[in-house]
Amino acid sequence: MLEISKTAKNDRQLGRAYYLKGKAIGSSSNTNALDYFKKALVLLEKYNDDLLGDLYFEEANIYTQFSEFPDALKFALKSLEYNKINGIDRNIQRDMSFIGYIYD
Repeated sequence: MLEISKTAKNDRQLGRAYYLKGKAIGSSSNTNALDYFKKALVLLEKYNDDLLGDLYFEEANIYTQFSEFPDALKFALKSLEYNKINGIDRNIQRDMSFIGYIYD
């Protein structure tokens, strides 16, 4: 998907491909996953894509694992805001719980 998106020059699909690549390698390398998530973020924010809430959450999770709590909190709050605006209740609860975890 990543190679096809690059060839087609479709930024939204490329952003989604970067997100999926980050998810796929996240269990083996948080650093590489974060690099893909950052690339995805730049592209998907242009479109207010449906994946943004999960993308923000994934970044918050990685920053928490790195003990970079200010960045983790920043992305967790972005995820919460996105999910509140879009009325995604299950993710609102997830984000609120995770924000508490970061503070703990």
